[in-house]
Amino acid sequence: MFATRHTIWTSLRPTLLALSLVALLFGFPSAGPFSGPTPVAAAATSVRVNAGSASAYTDAQGNTWTADCCNNTGYTYSTDNAVTGTSDPTLYQSGRWYTSPGFTYTFSLPNGTYNVVLKFAEVYFSQKGKRAFNVALNGQQVLSNFDVLAQVAPNAALDKTFSATVSNGQLQIAFSIGTADNPMVSAIQILPASSASVAVSVDRTARVGTSQMALGVTHEHYSLDSWGDATAVAHGQQLLQASAVYQNQHIMGWGGSNPEPSPGVYDWSSLDARLTLMRQTGGTPVITLCCSPDWMWGGAAGATDWSQLGTPPTHEHYADFAALAAQVARRYPDVKYFQVWNELKGFWNGGLNRWDYEGYTTFYNQVYDALKAVSPDIKVGGPYVVMDSWGNRSGMSNPSNVSGPYGTLDQRPLDVISYWLANKHGADFITVDGMSRNWDGVQITDEFTATQKFADVATWIHQHTSLPLWWAEWYATPWGSSSEWDHNHQNAVMATTLVRMINSGVSVPLRWQPQGQYNAAYQGDTESIWRDTRQAGGGQPFPFYSTAKAFHDVFGPGTALYRATSSSSAVQVLASASHTLVINTQATALTITVNGSPMTLAGYEVRLL
Repeated sequence: MFATRHTIWTSLRPTLLALSLVALLFGFPSAGPFSGPTPVAAAATSVRVNAGSASAYTDAQGNTWTADCCNNTGYTYSTDNAVTGTSDPTLYQSGRWYTSPGFTYTFSLPNGTYNVVLKFAEVYFSQKGKRAFNVALNGQQVLSNFDVLAQVAPNAALDKTFSATVSNGQLQIAFSIGTADNPMVSAIQILPASSASVAVSVDRTARVGTSQMALGVTHEHYSLDSWGDATAVAHGQQLLQASAVYQNQHIMGWGGSNPEPSPGVYDWSSLDARLTLMRQTGGTPVITLCCSPDWMWGGAAGATDWSQLGTPPTHEHYADFAALAAQVARRYPDVKYFQVWNELKGFWNGGLNRWDYEGYTTFYNQVYDALKAVSPDIKVGGPYVVMDSWGNRSGMSNPSNVSGPYGTLDQRPLDVISYWLANKHGADFITVDGMSRNWDGVQITDEFTATQKFADVATWIHQHTSLPLWWAEWYATPWGSSSEWDHNHQNAVMATTLVRMINSGVSVPLRWQPQGQYNAAYQGDTESIWRDTRQAGGGQPFPFYSTAKAFHDVFGPGTALYRATSSSSAVQVLASASHTLVINTQATALTITVNGSPMTLAGYEVRLL
């Protein structure tokens, strides 16, 4: 709910009298809720409205935004809160809102196709889930249960862009109540769809690098299990084989049972099943040596307390865990890649407010020595640390000097890597984990620009070691949340991330949970490759499958990369000697030319040429 001046909010569902009282008390225009539509003149071909404001505004680019108009009802609000993430905070410091059934803006425009930009900032609530509403353009819903705070921090600008076609001389933008509180908007821009193309240029005389990157997956709790729907499993296996080189499985948890529930008593059933899957689908197997049987950390022998998954062995049992790792290596001699532990789980030192990198490295070294004793050909990697970043640098206790448009990296993971590199007995690759979103929830740029974080991490690591770099986990969307993006949006952001990775010398990115979960949004697509095979009709590809297959087929290790540029950041591009990958990072269609050849990309389209 909104009010004016100091952002006073109310949960009233007012009657006419209450509406008038609120208007008098808080400065709402007394006619606000009952004003009829005032369409822009038919001659207008573009619209910019400063919603909720009685004054026009000239933005940083010199564009004029008219005072609020053209709506059928509602209240206005304003705030003195500083709004971040924009060069025009004034546009986000006022707005329009209303209770059920919502409010509508109506604009008279010549028939044609337009790009509609809706500007939002949550200036009252501080937690996501407090406001969720819907938006429709000429009757077509474009936002469903939209929650600003699911994407940006409080008092931060957020723009959403859509394509709309006007065929009857009018464009209506309807804001309606969703699952929480009332709809609102800060500003509206409507411009004719640009006839100007984004120019993509590929120069195949200018080699800029060589790909080192081979994609992989990490199997989770459910992943092409033999007891699933037979047809779905068969389809999913084909997709896996066509899109991934490496396949990773944890020894315990995430689909793995307790491998040694009592000292010297082994249960290999789940690992056997996953290794069989890897062999059947031609994968290069990887095993993550996590987590620990209970008796190694003080639990009861013969029991498994899954609530304690991630508790590391006590120092006295490091040797026992190393012996278990050796048993795994002997049982599966075709496995040549091992990651030691997962995200430093249990190695946090609260007293020192940092990771216990000394304890982890001691643990790692015992496991490393045990594996190399089985076979010197085994490849071992660590420290599998999470590369956290923050959007609010002033709120950090340990900021690093690595920063970008996304925010600032935390120094403590960098300290883990530095100590591990200096004190390890050996390593064949370095493995890390991370997401483009910030740990503190403060997002200061758009989701595509934020993927620069993956490149900056890679650059820092390459400055400190020549070891091949693996991303054991990488996330570029609101992964696993209720505000996950649709299939194509996810795919475009993930494709952009892989472009950042390949250009920064990453060797292996492992896609966590390649199988979707049928009971989640968008058929369970959480950066996944195929649909849930536990149900009939599963095993079908999500859009990211085609992107993964493109990187697998035409951008694999050894592929020469050539100079590829775009006249706009709206289009990302990657080129080999024979193929060009183009990514539309906007929700609306774009006309582009590739070395002079025109084409149209749909919103969030990823296309291999």
